[in-house]
Amino acid sequence: MIPATFDYVRVTSVADAVQALSSAEDAKLLAGGHSLLPLMKLRLAYPETLIDIGRVEEMKGVREDGNRLVIGAATTHYDVLSNPLVQQHCGVIADVTAKVGDPQVRHRGTHGGSLAHGDAASDMPAMAQVLREFRPATVYHLAAESHVDRSIDGPLEFLHNNVLQGG
Repeated sequence: MIPATFDYVRVTSVADAVQALSSAEDAKLLAGGHSLLPLMKLRLAYPETLIDIGRVEEMKGVREDGNRLVIGAATTHYDVLSNPLVQQHCGVIADVTAKVGDPQVRHRGTHGGSLAHGDAASDMPAMAQVLREFRPATVYHLAAESHVDRSIDGPLEFLHNNVLQGG
């Protein structure tokens, strides 16, 4: 199981990521890789370019923004589930995130990656949908000025459609 050939681009800002996406015909974002890389190994996904956002600091962490809880797309599952703000304001996120994969996946995999993957068998996309419906004051912010306001579109489409296309 070897993935098809691809170009690799490492970016250090959201602006760089948007630029790299706009200049590549078929690109996917990568941070932890626990969802995308297995698809690539099975050749169910074969992007021409991988854009690594794993070192984009502005896409990491958890913070409050008014009445919203902001979780960066490149924030690891472990950082989400152990964050005091998440535990205080929306414990269900910590509870669901604690069930993701195993310790290795939780320490390396990212919250945004799990949502971007959009796997119907995963609890993360379902949790995001439920929170959007029942806790409208809690809005997932995955990058600078974007937020989740649409349904999960399927594997690898969520982050692109809801964050980088201004959804």
